[in-house]
Amino acid sequence: MKIMMMTAFVAFLSIFSTPMANAQTVDEIKARGKITVAFDSANPPYGTMDRDNKPGGYDYRIAEAIAKSLGVQLEIVPVSSASRIPTLVAKRADIIVSTLSITAERAQTVAFTIPYAALEFTVVAPSATAIRTPADLAGKRIGVVRTGVAEPMIVKTAPSSATIQRFEDDGGINQALLSGQVDAIATGFLVPSQLNKVRPGSNFENKITMSRAHFGIGVRRDAPELLQWLNTFIYTIKTNGQLNTISEETLGIPVRPVRGC
Repeated sequence: MKIMMMTAFVAFLSIFSTPMANAQTVDEIKARGKITVAFDSANPPYGTMDRDNKPGGYDYRIAEAIAKSLGVQLEIVPVSSASRIPTLVAKRADIIVSTLSITAERAQTVAFTIPYAALEFTVVAPSATAIRTPADLAGKRIGVVRTGVAEPMIVKTAPSSATIQRFEDDGGINQALLSGQVDAIATGFLVPSQLNKVRPGSNFENKITMSRAHFGIGVRRDAPELLQWLNTFIYTIKTNGQLNTISEETLGIPVRPVRGC
């Protein structure tokens, strides 16, 4: 009798100690009827939110296409740049579609698909700001997203006399530049066109190209079958022209070729 009671007690505990894991395979996602995607809506033009709180942008369109291809509903899990990977690892999302640059360091924690986008990282400032070389950043206040891929780039590029100010997301650095809190920001090459829409006449422009990065969809490392399906999905939308359509409609440019960094 005691043994039976102890067995029942252990089983009872196991119910409440088992973490609620998200789907790991395509079959599990289809059976559940939805895919949960970590997505940053404060990262235009890749992630946006309109006045009606409707998400949009390049990454959102990719997430929508994934859900449609699987025949399931799309559930967005809001994240910032810093919280993308922790959200995935904690199993609060199935995948990350949020300008996640492919790096060897990050690949120790998450698995990456083949690239679905490429981006040049630049130093952005108003045209009136005299910046032509890294030496011109001396004494400047430069905003960058904390833990973002541009952070080590600008630390390496800027002279020691520059002040690096770190913000939690792209919206933070954009607002800092618009308000004059910083003189320049380290970000993606598409940002000037977005800022010029917000502040016409400011003539923000790319000053220095620091590096080139490729974006991949982030997947937990113990989900190889889902990773393979996503690789096939990306290959398919590249070859059938769907990815190029998404790029032209959201970024205003054709898909940039994926070459070596």
